[in-house]
Amino acid sequence: GIASEVASALDYAHRHDVIHRDIKPENILLHDGRALVADFGIALAVTSAGDTRMTETGMSLGTPHYMSPEQAMGERELDARSDVYALGCVLYEMLTGEPPFTGPTAQAIVARVVTESPRPLIPQRHTIPPHVEATVLKAIEKLPADRFATGALFADALSRPGAIPIAATQASPAGGTASRWNPLTAGLTALVAILGALLVWTWASSADRPAGEVIRVDLRFPAEDLRGFGPSLALAPDGRAMIRSAGSSGGVTAARLWLRRWDRLHEELIRGVDGAFSPVYAPDGRSVAYLTPVNDLMVYALGSGTQTIVLDSGMTDVSIRGGGIDWGSDGLLYASGLEGLIRVAPSGGVPEQLTTLDTLRGDLAHAWVDVLPNAKGALITIIPRNVADFSSHRVAVADFASGAVTEIFQGVFARYVPSGHVVFVLADGAMVAAPFDPEKMLVTGETVPLPDSVKLGSTGAAELAVSSSGSMAYLPKRDAAQRLMWVDRAGRAEGVFSDWVVEMANPSLSPEGSRVAVSVRGDDEEGWHVWVRPLSGDPEVRLSYNGASNTRSQWTPDGTTVTYVSDQLGPTEIYKAKADGTGGETLISSGDSRPMFGHTWAPDGKWLVLRTDNQATGRGDIVAIRPGVDTVARVLVASTEEELSPSVSPDGRWLAYVSSVSGRREIYIREFLGASDHVERVSRNGGTEPVWSRSGRELFYRSATDSLMSVEVLPGSVARLGRRQSLFSTFGYLPHEFHRNYDVALNGERFLMVQNVEQDVGLVVVFNWDEELRGLFDN
Repeated sequence: GIASEVASALDYAHRHDVIHRDIKPENILLHDGRALVADFGIALAVTSAGDTRMTETGMSLGTPHYMSPEQAMGERELDARSDVYALGCVLYEMLTGEPPFTGPTAQAIVARVVTESPRPLIPQRHTIPPHVEATVLKAIEKLPADRFATGALFADALSRPGAIPIAATQASPAGGTASRWNPLTAGLTALVAILGALLVWTWASSADRPAGEVIRVDLRFPAEDLRGFGPSLALAPDGRAMIRSAGSSGGVTAARLWLRRWDRLHEELIRGVDGAFSPVYAPDGRSVAYLTPVNDLMVYALGSGTQTIVLDSGMTDVSIRGGGIDWGSDGLLYASGLEGLIRVAPSGGVPEQLTTLDTLRGDLAHAWVDVLPNAKGALITIIPRNVADFSSHRVAVADFASGAVTEIFQGVFARYVPSGHVVFVLADGAMVAAPFDPEKMLVTGETVPLPDSVKLGSTGAAELAVSSSGSMAYLPKRDAAQRLMWVDRAGRAEGVFSDWVVEMANPSLSPEGSRVAVSVRGDDEEGWHVWVRPLSGDPEVRLSYNGASNTRSQWTPDGTTVTYVSDQLGPTEIYKAKADGTGGETLISSGDSRPMFGHTWAPDGKWLVLRTDNQATGRGDIVAIRPGVDTVARVLVASTEEELSPSVSPDGRWLAYVSSVSGRREIYIREFLGASDHVERVSRNGGTEPVWSRSGRELFYRSATDSLMSVEVLPGSVARLGRRQSLFSTFGYLPHEFHRNYDVALNGERFLMVQNVEQDVGLVVVFNWDEELRGLFDN
């Protein structure tokens, strides 16, 4: 239909970084039965003006009837969701005869856009299908985060009943979320629910706020924004703002920092920060420290925008994903080093080691540090080699003076709360609290279970933040549910299995294209295991049974065997199992003493290409071995930075891989086993997850701007590139930081991708939470 065609056109524009800003009926033309989007005048004008000069005085460019709330309020930064809102208004008018908001003047219309909810469609026209009403109402939600992230998702929901939950969407305008906050928003009923809750916080945090009042706010974000790589949340010391790390596909490479002040309607992008995670505020709230994917420790001054590289670690000082950082009251930064806990001045310098890992016991890291108020010690988590088994992680107290590490609980991610308690998370995500004396660094009472549960990331990082003022923010635990989707080159998607909705990763198609191997996460004790399922829908077969992390599966070229990375012996190695589930599991000798983090097979089935552990010597190199022939692996790529995601072309000539030699992750091609040192850079502004087409004439990768890219690889004696295309937005299809999380069909026309079933998730902020804890223990 017209709306779907316009949505597709807008999706194309958005993927080329163009926001229309003035979608309305007059700008939608019909030609030969197809809809065309016309008049990109405002988009071009804003682009030529640098996108800020024309809006910094509050100018709202667009047409009031179809203008998004953020555009109406003169927001400087608009994204695809603003155009989705406008198209939703156009479709609303097509179905009911008038736009969702009307008025005698432009000012009156804008006031209604910002303050009122649209009327449901079906009462106005009973023949409208429920899923269409649900789709339109989602498209014109007040908050951008509550809308479809892309035009492609909008079009998909229109064409596919059941793409979004109808009951939940229909309930929202009439009450839904707003009804939960009615007791808090008396006198502010003209505002939408989330704005009302935030304004209540401004009121409740004033001097005359009744003592002990607890306020809970549920903020909605796209599920893709909060993937649980974590930790991604930081609360300002005074509790008046929050910073979160969120971004697009390509793992944390593209993640950015967003600042939410509770007296503002929208988040603000912290400009100039790319690839940021583990944010933490300075004690005075004026700066934020964070880590980058190559484990640089950075400090950003919120006032001036000045950035400082504290540790240019290159994987030598800070453990993988940093293991979390904290900023102590002594003004020093604390981080998880390769040999134990370290601290360093924000201005830089040589880090001081405070604790030492018990490597004989198999401890991997002293992580998720939370410095106590007196800065004499910290709560830490001892992570074992079996990282994925959260039940074996231990909470401990680190004494900075002596270096002693004293275990106090079995659990992860402990945080001190100003109420005089320590809060930590169990393996199943349940939160537990206990009285704690920060001066003596001792637990002083029994543990008490809390009603909240928290999402745990793959390394035990909880999406949880506590401020020194007693506020808390967390991402509630939910049963992660993903499904496999076929997505064509235009972005049109269809499900693969209707009866298989589980937490999954790293799908790999068999050589003949009739089966898929994928890692599936079981319950909290079982961990990740490899399964094979025919695409015909026949039952799946389990291949791995040992260890807690069996992932990144690959097929041998003959299609008989699946190989995967496993932690069965502690350090990760490569194992193999028959694809039919018979014969058990067998370790493959890597010929290299370092743990293995990834692998792929050359098409001849003789060479096994391996990617070493980031934490080992070489910071992640690519090597190759012929199992059963060689005893020592051959080094293929070994720069001073990390290399990952090796992928050999079908003719065995080229090796594609990811490297961070440029300071960010990019795709490169070089000869696989040849003597040439020539390297061709494929991606332009960041890229991950390279996958070859079965013909070998195309290389696909996921860009840092949420697109699946196709690059033609030309024949010749050296690697040469031809046509480059952006195929479709990958937003909503889960990325993977170290290994591809999709595969390509035999004909190169479809892609097997992992999609979140949930379109959005709720982030809970609890103001005055320490009072709730006190009350819990008093009772």
